[in-house]
Amino acid sequence: MSDLLLEAKDLVVNYGPVAALEGVSIEVNRGEIVALVGANGAGKSTLLKTLSGLVRPATGHITFEGTEITRTPAHRIVSAGLVHVPEGRHVFPRFTLRENLVAGAYTGDFRSAAKRADEIIASTPILARRAGSTAGQLSGGEQQWLVVERALMGNPTMIMLDEPSMGLSPVLADQILELVSQLRDRGVTVLLVEQNALGAMEIADRVYALGTGSILYSGTSAELRDNEHFADQFLGVVSADAEAAAAPNPPQEK
Repeated sequence: MSDLLLEAKDLVVNYGPVAALEGVSIEVNRGEIVALVGANGAGKSTLLKTLSGLVRPATGHITFEGTEITRTPAHRIVSAGLVHVPEGRHVFPRFTLRENLVAGAYTGDFRSAAKRADEIIASTPILARRAGSTAGQLSGGEQQWLVVERALMGNPTMIMLDEPSMGLSPVLADQILELVSQLRDRGVTVLLVEQNALGAMEIADRVYALGTGSILYSGTSAELRDNEHFADQFLGVVSADAEAAAAPNPPQEK
């Protein structure tokens, strides 16, 4: 079996006259955590939406487990084992934690989903202490943990996470990144978009850095951490974005 799990080649995505992605190519190997870093507007979220079938590329190709999925509908991509968790913690606020988790198993067996949901809640301290709550009553960090666990209910081969630590306190952000690290240990491949570039690089095997729709750097975390140009161009910018997102009252441009 090939180690190559997902491959995107020469993806071009346009929003009207604006080019969001310009010939982007990435590879994700089975069992890896791969991080995508870059400033706001670099094209990170657009890339995840394109890989998950929510956005159609103008040109380029995407394969997953050796099968082309470039034009495959999003729900079939999920069924194939590639799951996308968008930014924003999209819980069902009036549903219980159990009901939220069961909703993540819509492509599988609902009869066993409820039992598995109960097991996840019981074995996850951050959720167990809020077991009687609705999802809308949870804190931001608790909701983020819930949506990641919900995405795993369909037993995906690979999960794509968009800004899972956005807006969280440093302590909660570290807990979420630790959860992402544990996914690899559970046999799940991860493509991670994260404004906390330093935190992402601590857990990622490899990193791609995007700038205005193009891949500017790629390599292992160690290689890029030692790259002066990468550090100057990305780590400061991305870390500032992360701090602004987490601030109670981010400064407004005048």
